[in-house]
Amino acid sequence: MIRRNQGLINALSRILDVLLLFVAYFVVTFIRFDQLGEATQSAREVWTASYLTMVGVYALFTVFLYYVVGLYRSQRIQSFARDLRLVPLVNAVSTLALITFLYLTRFADFSRWALFFNFAVATILIILKRGATRIVMRRLRRRGYNQKHVLVVGTGPLATEYAESIADNPAYGFTIDGYLGTQPGADQLGTIADLEELLADSDFDAVIVALEVSEAGELQNVINSCEKQGVRTFIIPFFNDYTSSHLEVENIGNCKLINIRSLPLDDPARAALKRGFDLVVAILLVVLLSWLLLLIAIGVKLTSRGPILFKQTRVGWGGKPFTMYKFRSMRVNDAADTAWSTDSDTRRTKFGALLRKLSLDEFPQLFNVIKGDMSLVGPRPEIPVFVEEFTAEIPLYMVKHQVRPGMTGWAQIHGLRGDTSISKRIRRDIWYLENWTFDLDLRILARTAFRMTNTEKIVSEPAKTK
Repeated sequence: MIRRNQGLINALSRILDVLLLFVAYFVVTFIRFDQLGEATQSAREVWTASYLTMVGVYALFTVFLYYVVGLYRSQRIQSFARDLRLVPLVNAVSTLALITFLYLTRFADFSRWALFFNFAVATILIILKRGATRIVMRRLRRRGYNQKHVLVVGTGPLATEYAESIADNPAYGFTIDGYLGTQPGADQLGTIADLEELLADSDFDAVIVALEVSEAGELQNVINSCEKQGVRTFIIPFFNDYTSSHLEVENIGNCKLINIRSLPLDDPARAALKRGFDLVVAILLVVLLSWLLLLIAIGVKLTSRGPILFKQTRVGWGGKPFTMYKFRSMRVNDAADTAWSTDSDTRRTKFGALLRKLSLDEFPQLFNVIKGDMSLVGPRPEIPVFVEEFTAEIPLYMVKHQVRPGMTGWAQIHGLRGDTSISKRIRRDIWYLENWTFDLDLRILARTAFRMTNTEKIVSEPAKTK
């Protein structure tokens, strides 16, 4: 089925990429020589066979690198953010290779401006092409074209969850042609005993094994039948609900150890990138906003009694407590460490209500970021009393403490802050941990900057009592 067409689709994609890389070269030479008035002997040379051959080798080398990093693999369930990362990276590598070749051979005299412009144009064209291809293919798949036909082995909750996921994402382009169970049943193509014969007579693109733990004894037979017929096999593990989307496998002899909670930020290079970005941005913001921080501090002092900063113990990275800073927005009270603030909270001062409405009370947490207690982006930290409560009630709650807590986060930009559903917040937090990328942090920060106001109301403080 789809396998018969996938090779042709990939070949056309590679040819188009080569053509676009030539287009980038033509655009650069046209602008440099025709538009900038440099129609000299050099201008004529860039259209000779030797120059075009060099560009052809460069284009083929670049496309080869695209293949090596997996840009021609199926993009059905891959994020476009992956393309946005890999295409510029590969183009940078191929451009550096071209510069090295030109330097060593003195084959041609290209200006650095022209080479950089070629890199930029090529990157833009390839990304636009891949983005347009994604849009077209997803629309076609929603209409029932370019489908991957799969057979599901299993009829329990795992199989049902898989079917629901496919139904919720029609752009992925998967069609379930039928089910096989351990026992005969309605709406099934048969039982597992019929698998080998069914595969021999049909043309499925893949088999999805979704057996329950009680059916584990059938797994070996299923795998043997699939491999005998040469059909791709994918297994939904029994422990699916307890794993992250990034599994890490290590071999010790014949034993395979599965790290069920492998996170992108476990990688030291990624963690260093995130920490370095946090430090640079936090320090810059403190310097640039020092005048605003001073005005807010004066405002807090003049409008209420008590300290300028509100200090509260929160649980952070590794489950360790730390002191989090905020501009004080409430009157000093005994419930500071045991209760959330709520909408229209009467403990707030008038000036504090304004600070909270504009999220200006959060700015002192920049010093927490500089100290290393927090990150600019991450799960919001809770006070210890709530951590103890939620750990007992919410599955996977403590997973969020495997990274530094953040001033803002994936849950916060989706409106889950303060007195909101903890289970929904945890699902968002864990999704962020499992799918972290540097550009995801940038997107969250951008959305936070444009949504500084929140739904809290600005209300007057209650009359003072003796």
